[in-house]
Amino acid sequence: MNKRPRCELFGCVCAEDYPACHRCGADLYEDFIQEGRLEFLFRAYWRAQKFVWRVTGKKCEVCQRRFWGRGRVCSDECFEKWLPF
Repeated sequence: MNKRPRCELFGCVCAEDYPACHRCGADLYEDFIQEGRLEFLFRAYWRAQKFVWRVTGKKCEVCQRRFWGRGRVCSDECFEKWLPF
């Protein structure tokens, strides 16, 4: 299967250790596609998500409550439960 159309739609995926696309094999210095044609949809989704976070707050990753602070968890108690060690 030709993987090039997938990269044209969604963009190429590059790792830090190897500067070529894992899907289609395009090298960074040849004809590398940096972003796909549907990239504007992903950007629009993230803008909408940020708007929802501003209005309703983020969800805590432990207890799923909404909070307006920074980070991933709402309180110190949830932070202690969230850490895997």
